[in-house]
Amino acid sequence: MVRRLVRSLLLRPVASYNTEVMMNEDVFNTSIRKFLKRLGVTAQREIEKVVRQGLAEGKLKGNERLSAEATVTLGEIGLSLEIKGEIDLDE
Repeated sequence: MVRRLVRSLLLRPVASYNTEVMMNEDVFNTSIRKFLKRLGVTAQREIEKVVRQGLAEGKLKGNERLSAEATVTLGEIGLSLEIKGEIDLDE
């Protein structure tokens, strides 16, 4: 099966490999950075708000390590990136 795949790739015309579509790298990178900045700022605000509320209501003591998880999805291209981490409330 692997041999068949390699053979089919080697026998393809060179033109079929040149399927790269041009895009403006600067616009692309700027757009990604804007999205990630908005994501980061919004997530931080919400986390701070809910942690402060948890402290005020006695649900948190202030010395916890909270598990955190975020998912970034680009539906049009089938990307689902999951990021896991921890947020410490004290040293």
